Amino acid sequence: FFMSKHCIGYCIIVIWCISLVAADFDADRCKLIDQTSPGALASNVTNYLFRGSLPLDNGDFAWSEMNDTFHEVVPDMPNDYILIDLSLLNDFEPIENEEEKSFFRKNPELGSYVNWPIWGNVMIPDAIPESKRTQMAIDLPNWQHDQLPEKIPELRDMLYTDYNITTVIYVHCDAGMDRTGEVSGSYYIRYLGWSFHEALYYDDNAIEGKDGRNIHVASRNGLQWYCYYLDDTSQVTNNCTLPAFDNCGYDPNRCDNYEFKEFN
Repeated sequence: FFMSKHCIGYCIIVIWCISLVAADFDADRCKLIDQTSPGALASNVTNYLFRGSLPLDNGDFAWSEMNDTFHEVVPDMPNDYILIDLSLLNDFEPIENEEEKSFFRKNPELGSYVNWPIWGNVMIPDAIPESKRTQMAIDLPNWQHDQLPEKIPELRDMLYTDYNITTVIYVHCDAGMDRTGEVSGSYYIRYLGWSFHEALYYDDNAIEGKDGRNIHVASRNGLQWYCYYLDDTSQVTNNCTLPAFDNCGYDPNRCDNYEFKEFN
């Protein structure tokens, strides 16, 4: 059930290669995932969960750009809030990690930095015999590096924690697409009632559009393993097989026989 050292090494190289191309904050990639229900928090504030790209602008923390974007997406969001910067970056991105940490060390009143290193999975679930795949999916909490069975409920709890002030949780990797897509897609399935196909289709199209690329296969695998985990443990019933539009894999000229939808 555990990845071999060779598989782990390969996965590290894959994510490391993606991470070599750093990206500045891109307002178009900042999307609202969820917000707390009215009256859910005792202090009567609303918390927000966003996804996006690296929160830097020419090496500096992009507070102003992010603030403007948050209020464009949610116009009635209060001006006074704190930010939980939830980074999915790994140890191969020390410069970006340090800049984010440094910003909150200097400005603790604005929020905090949290790091959940996400790698994805090299193993393609559908390439494994069904009986073994089911056993592996049920046992996912014991072997998956990304710990999605633990982290996704933790993300939900973070959103619904009452901080006595409006709180924005900003989940990001570098491009705001691959590792961010894995974690966000898992949240869509677990808490927003999306199917695996809907979550993957959104991840593949909402960020770069039809002419862009799919999320990386390692991130797609991580999302698919989590789908099988939810289904095989009877938490969320879902069709976790790969849909036709994503069977092309990591290919910028992927299948074009699937109707494209516009996303906000």
